[in-house]
Amino acid sequence: METSGVNAPFEKGWEPGVIKSGMGRKDCWRIKCTNLANSLIKVGMTTKNSELEKLSAAELQWIKQLREHPELRDRLAMIMEITSAANGPVKSADEVEGLLIQELRRLGNTAMASWAAQAEQVLGARLKAQDASARVLKKKG
Repeated sequence: METSGVNAPFEKGWEPGVIKSGMGRKDCWRIKCTNLANSLIKVGMTTKNSELEKLSAAELQWIKQLREHPELRDRLAMIMEITSAANGPVKSADEVEGLLIQELRRLGNTAMASWAAQAEQVLGARLKAQDASARVLKKKG
């Protein structure tokens, strides 16, 4: 007797997680996947994280800092994209220089804003540590 259809779990010889020929699409809910993280096939990987093992301490620190400041990472990525835009339309040196100047200005503004936000937090914490009754007052306007 062929196991098929919705009644398959109640028929003799049925095994959970096994689909036999003749079983319909409705029966796919019985397929059990235990641990996909361990059972995935990794094509072409000889060792785990082989590229991360090759990074120097300075490179790992750089990656950590870029992760802490995603807005700066995005600006630096734009600069790298401008400098390696070989796949796009050919631009003159003046056009590339103009794009780089604009992006460097944006990078500077983003860096200053990030620095100012951190400095404000540090100074606020120091002030509260010195005087617990200190409050932040904003201008009415």
